[in-house]
Amino acid sequence: SDNPLKDIANTFISHEQELAVYLSFMVHERRAHAIIQQHHSGLISELESSLQDKLGLSANLLKPTQRMVKYKQFLDVILEKSQESGECEEMCDAHTMVTNILNTSNDLCHLQALQ
Repeated sequence: SDNPLKDIANTFISHEQELAVYLSFMVHERRAHAIIQQHHSGLISELESSLQDKLGLSANLLKPTQRMVKYKQFLDVILEKSQESGECEEMCDAHTMVTNILNTSNDLCHLQALQ
């Protein structure tokens, strides 16, 4: 289309279900880290060594959460540009969707911590 900002927004919107998977991942991330710590001296350590993984499994588990935060930061900037051009409906929807995923994840993680 003639509007690349609209295309970016529509790409995020069209992948809403795929992005929602991040919510489940982020909610269970803390538990995954605990399991890795608990079992690190055995199989996980051997796998990391055999794969020559310098970062380790725990560091790699952070990447999806970091990606969602980067998506939001990216959409923050693009939303500002969209508002300047007066065409922000789709971008507002995409930004709201990603923000809601992050906020819901935080809320659910806080609830888990209280239990």
